[in-house]
Amino acid sequence: MSLEAKRVRPDTWLAAVWSLLLRIALIVALGYALYRLRIIIVVVLLAVMVTFTTAPAVDWLCRTPALRFLPRSSRRSTAALLVFLALGFALGALGVLMFQPLASELSSFTKNWQAHRVQLEHWTEQFQARYGQLPPEVREWVEAQDFKSIASRALEQVQAFLHRTLESGMLLVELVLIPVLSFSFLTESRPIKREFLLCLPRYRVRDALYVLRQSGTIIQSYAVGQLILAMIAGVTVWLMLTAMGIRYAMAMAIVAAVTRAIPVVGPLLGGIPILILCALQGWDKALVALIGFTVMHLIESKVVMPRLIGYRIKLHPAVVIIVLLIGAEFFGMWGMFLAAPIAAIVKVLFQHFYVWPHRRGSGIGPPPPPASVSTKEPELERPAVAGVRGHSGAH
Repeated sequence: MSLEAKRVRPDTWLAAVWSLLLRIALIVALGYALYRLRIIIVVVLLAVMVTFTTAPAVDWLCRTPALRFLPRSSRRSTAALLVFLALGFALGALGVLMFQPLASELSSFTKNWQAHRVQLEHWTEQFQARYGQLPPEVREWVEAQDFKSIASRALEQVQAFLHRTLESGMLLVELVLIPVLSFSFLTESRPIKREFLLCLPRYRVRDALYVLRQSGTIIQSYAVGQLILAMIAGVTVWLMLTAMGIRYAMAMAIVAAVTRAIPVVGPLLGGIPILILCALQGWDKALVALIGFTVMHLIESKVVMPRLIGYRIKLHPAVVIIVLLIGAEFFGMWGMFLAAPIAAIVKVLFQHFYVWPHRRGSGIGPPPPPASVSTKEPELERPAVAGVRGHSGAH
C-alpha cells in the first residue's frame, strides 16, 4: 500500500504543478486581454453609469400620462430618446453658460490691458520690496532652491499623466458610443440580460443575478456619490466667489460642479478658468481664490471624497485613495474615474466566489447572500430567469 502510494505521489505532484501553471497562464492571458480591451471596458462602464443615472427619469416618463397614447413596445424607447435630447440640450446650455462669461471678461481685460499692466508692475515692486526685508538666511535658502527643475519635473509628471490618459482614453467615435450603448441598455435591458444568462450553466444563474444586482447597486451608488460631490463643489465655489465679489459666480460654480466628475484632477482643471476669471477682475482676488481652491481641493480629495464614495460603495477611504492612485498610474484620468467602482465590484466577486465558500466549508461566517435571493424575481428579472430555465430544461 505504501509502495503504491509512493508511485502515485509523483503523478499527483506533476498534476498539481501543471494545474498551477495552467492557472497562472490563464490569469496572465486574462490580464493581457483586459489590458488590450481597456478602452472598450472604459466605454462600456461609462455607458452603464449613464444608464443608471438616466434610468429613473426614463421610468418616470414611462409612467406619465403623456406617453400613454403610445404602444407599450415603443413607450420606453420614446422616453429614453426624450431624456437624451433633454440631457444634450442641458449640456449645450451649460457649455454656453460656462464659456460666455470667460470670453466676456477676456474681452474686457484686453481693452483695459494698460491698467492691468500697471497693477501687475505695482505688485511686482511690492513683492521685491517685501522679499528684500526677509532675513538673509531665508533669502539664501530660497535662492538655493532650484525652482526651475522642480517646475520642469512637475510639468513632466503632468505630461506623463495626460499621455496615459490619451493612450487609454477615448476617441470621438468611442465618445459617440457611450450614449448609443446607454440607449441600448435602457431600452433592451431584458433581452441583453436574457442572452447573458443563457450563456451560463443553470446552477450559476442565481450567482449571476446576485453579482449583477450588487454591481448595479455599486455603479448607481458611485454615480449618486459623484453627483453629491459635484453639488458640494458647486455650492462651495458659488459661496466663495460671491463673498469675494466675483462676477459670474453662478457660471463658475457650474464649471466647478461639472469638472468635479473627474476625481482629483477635475477640480484642478475646473479651477484654471475660475482663477483666470478672478485674475481678470483683480490679482488680489486671484490669490485669495487660489488659496481657497487649494484648501478646498485638499479637503475634498483627502477627506470628503474617500469617505463619501467609500461609504456608498462600501470601501475603506484608504482603499479608495490607493485604487485611485493605481488607476491613475495605468490608465490616467479614466482610470481614476473608474477605479473605485471596479475595486468594489472585484471585492464582491472575491467575497462571493472565494471567501464565503471557504467560510461555509469551515463552518464559520454568515451564509452567502445568494441563499437569500428569491427565485421569484421582480418583473424586470422574470423573463430572463424564465428564459434560462426553459433553455436549461430543453437541454
